[in-house]
Amino acid sequence: MEPARVERGSMKKYLVSVILGSMLLGACAEETNKMLPKPNDQTERRKLATQITYTSKVDILFVVDDSASMSSHQNNLSRNIDIFVNDIVKNRILDYQIGVISSTVYNFQPDPCSNGYLCGTPRYVDRGTMDAVNRLKRNLLVGISGSGTEQFFDPVLMAIRASSQGSYNFGFYRPDAFLAVVFITDAEDQSSISPSDFYDQLVKLKNGDEKKVLIYGAYIPSSLGNTCARDDVSMLPYRLEQLFSMAKSTIYSLCDPNFGQGLAKISGEISAKVGRFIYLDRPPDVKTIKISYGTQVLPNDPKVGWVYNPELNAIILGEQVQWIDQGPGVQVEVEFDEAQYPTPKPPRK
Repeated sequence: MEPARVERGSMKKYLVSVILGSMLLGACAEETNKMLPKPNDQTERRKLATQITYTSKVDILFVVDDSASMSSHQNNLSRNIDIFVNDIVKNRILDYQIGVISSTVYNFQPDPCSNGYLCGTPRYVDRGTMDAVNRLKRNLLVGISGSGTEQFFDPVLMAIRASSQGSYNFGFYRPDAFLAVVFITDAEDQSSISPSDFYDQLVKLKNGDEKKVLIYGAYIPSSLGNTCARDDVSMLPYRLEQLFSMAKSTIYSLCDPNFGQGLAKISGEISAKVGRFIYLDRPPDVKTIKISYGTQVLPNDPKVGWVYNPELNAIILGEQVQWIDQGPGVQVEVEFDEAQYPTPKPPRK
């Protein structure tokens, strides 16, 4: 009988050991669980701090018809160009270059102001040009002895090609800048390239970013018929209008007595699209946005500072920002953290 008692005693000891071991393991597991972070079904994306140097560059190219019928229109343009330039100049952060080409394309060796070569001296004006308004006025008077076969699309592409190093227009066209083209004519385009191919080439030059290609026109719309004197009544400007439609252009009638106000509106639109809209590459945490210009920090204010537009994913600078002169080379800096979103829960099975 003794062996049985020993077996029962051993069993009791074994059971006690198992219970104690389980308790100890449970305690260790509880401690370990306390040390581990609790699972979070709302795991947020990692914050990504971003800093953008905003460069508001724009190359503005006037394409002016230099045929015999354009004398009065050129004078009207020259008289009103100060309205255009003054609006551009007052935006302190706008890095602009303004050049002029004519509608003349020759098959032989071109002269300055034909085949896309920039007209006048200096060949383009920028923020550092002395007496910029008067110089630009002179450049816009391209004369009326040009070709009667007016071309507007071809010389724009020629002007860009002639901006490479060592070429006649060197320095004017900048690949990283906005490109604004303003057509001034009383005629139809007779270029070798179609309106759609022309527009596609400009967009391609800007890496497919249509926002960086701005097209404007001061011309005689086909809807006016012959109520406004045009170059050739048998050629209505359907090609130009096709381009304007594709580019969603702002356009004005060349015969409008308030032509100068139209120019001011064009310059205001360029200034707004280039000098006020900062497009972001990711949604920001709006509370972390900081915009500075040298020592100047802009407030979150729609008039004198900035606002964020979620539909455009863009920061829009106010029209009444009082930019403090920071000297040459200073640019607008934008800092923000990436917006954080919870990871969506998997659907229940």
